[in-house]
Amino acid sequence: MSSEKEKKGTLNRRDFLKALSAIGGAAVISSGCSPEPLDKLVSYAVPPDDVIPGVPNYYSTALPSSPVGASIVVKVREGRAIFISGNPLDPISNGGVSSESQASLQGLYDPDRIKQPLFKNNRGDLSAISWTSALDILTKKLNEKNENIYIITDNTTGTLDKLLDRFSSKIGAKRIKYETFSYEHIARANESSFGKRIIPTYKIDEANYLLSFGVDFLETWLSPQEYGFRFSKMHELKKGSKGKFVQIEPKLTLTGAKADDWVPAKPSTNLYLALGIINYIKKNKLNKKSVPSTFKNLSDYTLEKTSKITGISTESIKQIAVDFASSKSAIALAGGISAADENQYKTVLAINILNHITGNLDKYDFENHYLISNASSYSDMIKFKEDAASGKVDLLISYNANPVYSLPSSLEVKKAFDKIPYKVSFSSSLDETSELSDLILPDLHPLEQWGDYEGKKNLRYIIQPAMKPLYGNLSIGDSILSTFNNIEPKDNKIEQNTYLEFLKNSWATLYTGKSFNTFWNNAVKNGGVFDQLESKTSLNFNSKEEFVVVSKDDSSSKLNLFITPSYKFYDGRGANKTWLQELPDLLTTTVWDSWVEINSKLAEKLNIIEGDFIDIETDFGKVTTQAYLSSAMRPDTISISLGQGHTSYGRYAKDRGVNPVNLLNGNSVGDSGNLNWATNNVKINKT
Repeated sequence: MSSEKEKKGTLNRRDFLKALSAIGGAAVISSGCSPEPLDKLVSYAVPPDDVIPGVPNYYSTALPSSPVGASIVVKVREGRAIFISGNPLDPISNGGVSSESQASLQGLYDPDRIKQPLFKNNRGDLSAISWTSALDILTKKLNEKNENIYIITDNTTGTLDKLLDRFSSKIGAKRIKYETFSYEHIARANESSFGKRIIPTYKIDEANYLLSFGVDFLETWLSPQEYGFRFSKMHELKKGSKGKFVQIEPKLTLTGAKADDWVPAKPSTNLYLALGIINYIKKNKLNKKSVPSTFKNLSDYTLEKTSKITGISTESIKQIAVDFASSKSAIALAGGISAADENQYKTVLAINILNHITGNLDKYDFENHYLISNASSYSDMIKFKEDAASGKVDLLISYNANPVYSLPSSLEVKKAFDKIPYKVSFSSSLDETSELSDLILPDLHPLEQWGDYEGKKNLRYIIQPAMKPLYGNLSIGDSILSTFNNIEPKDNKIEQNTYLEFLKNSWATLYTGKSFNTFWNNAVKNGGVFDQLESKTSLNFNSKEEFVVVSKDDSSSKLNLFITPSYKFYDGRGANKTWLQELPDLLTTTVWDSWVEINSKLAEKLNIIEGDFIDIETDFGKVTTQAYLSSAMRPDTISISLGQGHTSYGRYAKDRGVNPVNLLNGNSVGDSGNLNWATNNVKINKT
């Protein structure tokens, strides 16, 4: 076949064999895992010193892409990362690896990655500039008189968090560590209960009865890999018996599918069910410790009233209460995002009381707590939005945060961003937030840079480059260090010239022995330092806060919306990875799109069949997606998963599916101050 007749982007057998010969049998494709055509070949006639063609190298490193992070081992051949597995030394994953971690390779080789700094020109378009020019522009902008500066990042930890604190202090910026799921209702309830505004590890592996109030601990909650391992130990057969798991939720989730008993309670009734269980235990003297006197109307929640509110039979409520109280070792969990309704704080507080009166607080490990509790509050983001909308923000710097996508559209965040005179982003992708920026200094991928991450106290991961940067960009750490000492006032200088030097200097404070280099090399080889402490069990419930619950109107016949975080995309950050898009949902087998789950009986009543397009509307927004019929959910509930519905974020995420967060009232907060994820004023219509 002549070259004129060959289709562009194809590779015939003859050319393929030539390519293999040219590089000793190892084709190095710069686009990596991308489905794009072969672009160029890199000669390995004289390979680098640390590369033997055909022989892989392995690097221990970490991914900070989730609240806890992931310790991984990267397989590298011919200078390219090709496979990710779990680190067997990591006490969180115990050698396991998530689909999100494996798909991070597609973030590395994403054809839509920003390959060099971008600057908004006079036409309003983003055009490429050099790193020297970008750093000069950033330094000049920081030396201008800016009265109000905000820095919005994700929940950064470790050394980068320290650097950002120093950077914020020097330029006089307000810092917000924004997470879509900050779990502040759990932290606040623990502060009230135990005087500790943190989120402990819950040792479910030590229980023989697990009662979960809508917590998806096998999917997205806090640390799914860790809780998957703990759950397997709790649920394994020992001496002819195994632990029992009861899941309470209005719609069957992947976690609920693993339960021994699945209890479909009405949405937003977990608090009332917990009160009914506590009241029954107290009334029948099944409790080991007294119920706090701060409960003022606990006796109101009889079995009959609790049943009417929750939709659960009195027999089931009684059985749960008796089994939980009589179990040798039990634990109840609350604080899931899907169940974060207007009573989200009081629900967690009630569960703390339930665990207290049954003598099960020994399974709360506050020594090794999750650092997601350091994230900023939802009210901080609301304050920022209000400042931006009223013209009180002069300069915004963002990193690893996409509030334009993840906050409800009813807040009009994009409109508020448009009123900020200058916006700088360190994003490596053009998502909904970074595309509004005036200057973008693209960060390196975690597999290309040095760093560290501390998702849990006493668990410090080291991030080391598994390969050289594909595009010659700088890490955010090196970008900040390149400008820091040139910002006025020029005191309080940082002595280190590179972020690696700054990182090692920070880690030197953790080690006081004779040879830091030996300590450092071992830590890098192992993937970090894992100093999990023995947890203390002397924990007492000591809340002095008066606990009064307003009775719920149980006569409502409105349709409820149940929004679930995605175990594939989390809050949407994984939607630009094709491996995750084509990974079937384990309950519905749906791929590459959104769907709304509807109870089969409700669908029949509304003349809806599977695959029909449905309008879902609230007072705050409207989305249209396909129907999936299910019998494993309540007829008064519909459900949509998060993660899709991007208007930007690359070719694989853009204009795919819907974002259900846009159906919520962004100004509606629960009793913790966190976003109220529940709404019961939903209308659906067949299109």
